[in-house]
Amino acid sequence: VSLSIGDTTLALQHNILERLPEYTEILLLTPDILVERIENELKNKSYSDRVRIVEFETIRIKDGRFFLVRPEKDQLVQVDTVDSFRARYSGTEWAQDLFEVMRRPNGRVVLHISEVYKYYSSIDPKANASVVADNGYLKEISIADTEVVRGPLVFQGGNILYSEVDGRKVVFCGGDVLHKTRMVWRGLIGEELGDERIVELIAMIHGADEVVVAAIDGGDRLQPELLYHLDQAMIPLDEGVVGVARIVGQPPTEEAEDRGEGLVMQYLEKLRTSLVSSGFKLVDVDMTVENLLRYQNTVNAIPYVDARTHQKTMLMPVFSEQSEWEQEIVKKNIETFESLGYRVVTVATEADKGKGGLHCLVNVLE
Repeated sequence: VSLSIGDTTLALQHNILERLPEYTEILLLTPDILVERIENELKNKSYSDRVRIVEFETIRIKDGRFFLVRPEKDQLVQVDTVDSFRARYSGTEWAQDLFEVMRRPNGRVVLHISEVYKYYSSIDPKANASVVADNGYLKEISIADTEVVRGPLVFQGGNILYSEVDGRKVVFCGGDVLHKTRMVWRGLIGEELGDERIVELIAMIHGADEVVVAAIDGGDRLQPELLYHLDQAMIPLDEGVVGVARIVGQPPTEEAEDRGEGLVMQYLEKLRTSLVSSGFKLVDVDMTVENLLRYQNTVNAIPYVDARTHQKTMLMPVFSEQSEWEQEIVKKNIETFESLGYRVVTVATEADKGKGGLHCLVNVLE
């Protein structure tokens, strides 16, 4: 679990931390300027004895150059040194996006870190100095038998998922991973990297037999803004089974059309076709158009097998401001997961107000 310098309390993370299994060890990646405040807050939490704070230094920059990774611009975009970019290592509340967890054949856990999280910075705007990635604070993570590796890909963890079908390991990858990787290689290395080569790298790094790329049709391989990460559109369940978001109910509003609801439908349809072609059985996880517009994605849940009871369990998000009809959809989704053998634990969250969800808040190491 991680915090940014903007997270002054555990309000966003509390409900999910409270519902993690009691045997869970919680590593809380925390900016140095917040450590004392968070330690005081933890004194009153039921899970406090299971939390280990991992502190990282927040480096502030008075002047410098900043380059955002903006796929829709197809280039690294230099921005002014406004306040929001004056901390080089500022952290994030979305722990899922920090890295992908893999395991070597000898059992050693590997945290595969992206080349960059969101931006690069240079301390001296006049010097010809190299730019520095904003995820440098991840070097503070030190866990026994765990290896931290920075790879050549540019990704956020919610945009890469895994499953198996018919004995094959399959990696699901949002199209923005390809686009951002191409863009950063072009901007920093001066080299054009084709999509086929990037897919080969994804397969090699993750030891996958197949890579399924989910993107809107077209040469840019982008994803819709309303489903900008793959874990907002799908959730791997049992081997060979994947839950996929399905929009039900009333026709789209003018707002929905303006914000790209049509692209979402195209994206989900293409994703379903790709999953079926790869041999997966699909399960519908319903949402309304209003859920979509508010980033209330039920598929952004956390499935796991309880280490003590061996019971399949689903930590499923529930959101505020739900209509009666949306509450009925919540019940239907619970029944869907229960039909697959899951014990469903609902978790109230307001992560949607930051365009995230439960799965975004946690990264499971083992």
